[in-house]
Amino acid sequence: MSALKILPPIAIPPRLSAFLSHQSVSYHVDSLESSSETISQSLSTWYLASRRKLPWRGDPEPFDGWNGSGTLDGSALNSDSKKKKASSQKSISSFFTPAAPKPSPAPPPTPRAAAMMITPYHVWISEIMLQQTRVAAVIPFYTKWIARFPTVSHLASASEEDVNAHWAGLGFYRRAKHLHNGSKYIIENCKDDDGEVVFPNTVEGLLKVPGIGPYTAGAISSICFKIRTPAVDGNVLRVWSRCTTVCANVKGKYGGPWSQVLGQGIYKNCPEAVEPGILNQAIMELGATYCQNQGSGIDSSDPLKEVYGTTKIAKDVFTYLKSNGSAQSLRDLASTCKCEICCESPDSNGVLAFLDLIIDAVEKNDNSLDDVKSIAHRALPLEPPKKGKRDEIHHVAVLENEKGEFLMGKREEDGLLAGQWEFPSICVKVLLAKDGGGKGKVFTQDKISDGEITEILNSYLGGLIGKEQVQPRKKLDPPLVHIFTHIRHFMNLEVGKTDATEIMKSEVDVDVLDGVTIHPYESYEFLSRDDMKARGVTSAIKKVSKLLDKGGKGKRKNEGGGDSPTPTKKKVVNKEEEV
Repeated sequence: MSALKILPPIAIPPRLSAFLSHQSVSYHVDSLESSSETISQSLSTWYLASRRKLPWRGDPEPFDGWNGSGTLDGSALNSDSKKKKASSQKSISSFFTPAAPKPSPAPPPTPRAAAMMITPYHVWISEIMLQQTRVAAVIPFYTKWIARFPTVSHLASASEEDVNAHWAGLGFYRRAKHLHNGSKYIIENCKDDDGEVVFPNTVEGLLKVPGIGPYTAGAISSICFKIRTPAVDGNVLRVWSRCTTVCANVKGKYGGPWSQVLGQGIYKNCPEAVEPGILNQAIMELGATYCQNQGSGIDSSDPLKEVYGTTKIAKDVFTYLKSNGSAQSLRDLASTCKCEICCESPDSNGVLAFLDLIIDAVEKNDNSLDDVKSIAHRALPLEPPKKGKRDEIHHVAVLENEKGEFLMGKREEDGLLAGQWEFPSICVKVLLAKDGGGKGKVFTQDKISDGEITEILNSYLGGLIGKEQVQPRKKLDPPLVHIFTHIRHFMNLEVGKTDATEIMKSEVDVDVLDGVTIHPYESYEFLSRDDMKARGVTSAIKKVSKLLDKGGKGKRKNEGGGDSPTPTKKKVVNKEEEV
């Protein structure tokens, strides 16, 4: 009888073991500091050779392109993933022009001569505009803004209406207010000994300006004043997460103070010859291109393809499991991780979640090594918990007088769409709830009839312009939908005429039912289309105007009877915008 041969357990690779069991954020900081020389040199060389041409970088037109030296071959991407995403998402290669001969790696290329002025003011404007907004969308707004407000003095002396008019359509309207207030602060408080206005040139000084936070202060000070300080935004957090395998989402502790700790690590062994402004822009550029959400981490032209911790850990797990290593042994080791950001709560272990994803890719789906690397790379940073959108039904009164002027209200200076002009409306709140099976969501709302809504809206309008001026309105179907970051507005448009030309009262007392609210407007006026253009209106109002220009597609409805319509995906025209 032969003896049973017991094989020794497969040893977990040292690099993988260190990652799975790390006990502190110092693991990630040390990783970044040890590779900072390689990262800084590789990124700055790549950036100077391949960066996008953009107006705030001093480039001539055409913008949003490349100088031809950067390409993405995409050959290593998971073929199944590419097929799934092809119909709904632009390929990452769309960021680049057709391939051209690559430049010689030595000596490093130098920046092109600027065709447009680059000042701290210009960098400030571009960075604020780029917050949560795509580069392609920002370019026309930036050029229009700089043409109208070329200096901080021009912006400070501008009217609120003029500022809003040049921001209208870009979304997140508080940013325009912050820029306006910040410019006034600089004019009033930032002067040299001779009384001349000077832009703050330190991180501390910049942080005193209203609306300038750590990221913007870091960007301005590094780009314009060559201060070695990080500029950490979402793109940068993604790059650091993938370089040092931070298994956390950017909305938690990782996106807070720890991001600055990691950001400083890049300068630990960064050569003096590498300018901080170039390095910070290079990191942002990489996060917007090769290291965007769907970047593979293994593209041959990615300057950090040899640095990413995501692909290294994926390779170690792949090799270990293919050598008959125990997946449970890996999970047991990962459960010992105590890192402050990867395990920010007792019931949250990001390392284990990341590991399970890689194990599934290897064992359940039988992917190739390159596929597993790409899957792991795209998994970081982890997805933050999703928040459901709040859904609201609005009944919007579009009243036009004989002069071609429309009754409009100006939003209060705080809150959603602060300071913007829009058609008066009332809101019927819509609550989201899970259905009986716990799957998906269904709309629920109080039963409020069309007749009751009409009575409230007529009372509201009558208080503004006089009851005799409120005429029957035509209701347009289907409702128009406007999507904000966390709110969806279903707008039922009620279009009518009026003989009124002036506002009787700006404060109106209206009896409303539970579940119905009237927006608190700061003031009301009759505005022509030229007035709207001069003062600035939101994208939602522009959509309404376009619908009116087309004559609208709707039918007259009785003013009484029937329930107010519940929004459904089949009944609305859905168009997204972040505001």
